[in-house]
Amino acid sequence: DWDSDDIRYHVLRWTSSPDPPFGGYGPSFVNPETGQILGSDIMLEYVFLTNRIRLRELLKVGKAEDVLPFPFNRMAERNDPGFFCQFGNYLQLNNIAASAALKTLGNDQVEVDELVEQALVDLVLHEVGHTIGLNHNFRSSHLYNREQIHNKELTAKTGVIASVMDYAPANLSMDRAKQGHYYSTVPGPYDYWAVRFGYSQTMPDQDEAEMLTAILNESTKPEHAFGNDADDMRYAGRGVDPRAMINDLTSEPIAHSVDQIQIARETLEKLPNSLLEDGESYQEMITAFYSLLRQMRNAAETLSRFVGGVEVERALVGQKDAPPAPLKPVDVEQQKAAMGALADYIFAPDAFSFSPELIAKLQIQRRGFDLRKLKANEDPKPNAEVLSIQERVLDHLMHKNTLQRVLESEQYGNEYTLSDVMSSLHLAIMVGDPEEGANSFRESLQIEYVKRLIKVSGLKDSSDYPIPAQSEAVLLLESLAQIDPPLPRRHRAHIKRLVQNALHPAFD
Repeated sequence: DWDSDDIRYHVLRWTSSPDPPFGGYGPSFVNPETGQILGSDIMLEYVFLTNRIRLRELLKVGKAEDVLPFPFNRMAERNDPGFFCQFGNYLQLNNIAASAALKTLGNDQVEVDELVEQALVDLVLHEVGHTIGLNHNFRSSHLYNREQIHNKELTAKTGVIASVMDYAPANLSMDRAKQGHYYSTVPGPYDYWAVRFGYSQTMPDQDEAEMLTAILNESTKPEHAFGNDADDMRYAGRGVDPRAMINDLTSEPIAHSVDQIQIARETLEKLPNSLLEDGESYQEMITAFYSLLRQMRNAAETLSRFVGGVEVERALVGQKDAPPAPLKPVDVEQQKAAMGALADYIFAPDAFSFSPELIAKLQIQRRGFDLRKLKANEDPKPNAEVLSIQERVLDHLMHKNTLQRVLESEQYGNEYTLSDVMSSLHLAIMVGDPEEGANSFRESLQIEYVKRLIKVSGLKDSSDYPIPAQSEAVLLLESLAQIDPPLPRRHRAHIKRLVQNALHPAFD
């Protein structure tokens, strides 16, 4: 006697699609004159509960837009996430990596089931938040430190993060004996505050404007920190505040990112002897591999955003607990720690290493003629995958907006100067190879870096980078022309030719 399409009813609807357009989706219908929400429905896709990822997404794991279904991927190509919620897609990929880690590191199925159940609760909470009018809040993940976030007594009351409207990763502990909640299973303090503003009703003798002002004056509380899709730094060169970021967690995001890379490394080391069952294909192995690489990439991107970052506050002048100024460059020690972690875990000669046994097991499950749809053949390509992670970091660190901000922020307190940033990056990539020379991962990274350095310099083509950045790039290219690093002959010749062609165009 009722219909789910009837606007008077609000439903959670499960769907199961061969090519799912979303993991979770929370649309609403509003009165165009007042903005009042009249009706809402939440769509949940069954693929969210499985480890299935479409083949084209698996093999292009190095690009963020490829986890998003059409039309979201086209929006991402324009560096604009639009107004679409992508939470279910990100959450599914986080779940796959976390499940692989739990299974590989000795946890039983009960723990994996707990992970999936908490993720489902988190997904529903997030989409319900949208149906009642809440924005994404990408600053909410810094509520607790690395120890507090595994205190179940605490997070059972407040959630793992300050808002279920963030895109947070699975909360995995380095110490498996001290594992907290994987995801938020209750709304956070920011959510209650936002709902209080949107839905509180005044008493007959109460002034509505005064009541709302009193609520808004709480915006300076740490648990009410806010940054939506207009603020976040998910794309290279966009946004300025590294605290407004997806896939980050805790008030110690640099140390937490290192933890996540180490968990992924340990899982990858043990992966060849886990997950596989008699009578099954190798699909779960390759799914876990790419998802774990993506976890490392997410952590690396989080680290990169602190270099040249600027913390932004939006308190009004004179508001209680407002900072002295709304803009503050990230502390110099934090920037150095982030660059150091990237040097050690992403750029170093030993940053990536995979066992031959693992790579030989990365086989896609055949489904009809699906293999024909791939843009590349089915053989594994670890060199390309590692380079895609490193390229994502270089995309941001060497972006003109980032280098411009590093330069300009020196005018209002930034102590990690343009020279510091560019020389630190150069040393991390070009110095430290063993006597026998760079391995194939470093070889690809160094050539990619030199090409980008030439682009910054403007020696080959006109450059729109700030002039001091161009000058620094020329100086670094000159230094490369004067050294003879311990590199394989082919690699050394390649670098020298690139540098010579840039510095002395007559060689072209």
